[in-house]
Amino acid sequence: MKKIMVVLVALLAACFLPCFLYAQEGEWRMRAVVVGNGDYKRFPTLNFALEDAKSIYEFLLAPEGAGLKEHEVKYVRNASRSEIYEALQWLKDNVRENERVLFYYSGHGQAEEDAQKRRCAYLVPVDALTDNLAETAVALEDRQGRKGLETELWELPALQVALVLDSCYSGTQVCQEGKKGLKAGVS
Repeated sequence: MKKIMVVLVALLAACFLPCFLYAQEGEWRMRAVVVGNGDYKRFPTLNFALEDAKSIYEFLLAPEGAGLKEHEVKYVRNASRSEIYEALQWLKDNVRENERVLFYYSGHGQAEEDAQKRRCAYLVPVDALTDNLAETAVALEDRQGRKGLETELWELPALQVALVLDSCYSGTQVCQEGKKGLKAGVS
């Protein structure tokens, strides 16, 4: 697991380090939300999700890492559904046009079929109900008239947005036709 974490931190560094090296002082900033869920009420405990999220958070704050200030990173451990949405609202309230955004989630992911037999992917908060994901988890895509996490992030006024999901089903429907601005990635 440590090898995977080192690779993930290296990937984040490769994605964002050029921005830090070539940006002029004060030219842009970055905001990040880091969520680590491991201690679930109704799902199995995850042994490494909290440590993975903590490593990303520490990398973002480290001067030799991303060098962000604490007020530029929202770090949530064992987040409920409402806490994940509060972190998203924090981004909406604080992100400006010249900023880059990272949303990192480590925890359970789950998928279920909706009434149209579409497979819908969810991030599973620690308080989610196993038999009612639509109402108790965080949908990645728009569903039943509600915006999904992807849409909420892509609508931010940010210069760039990176969504990193360390969970099962994180690649479900990421590559749908007609999704403006979405690119296929590693899941």
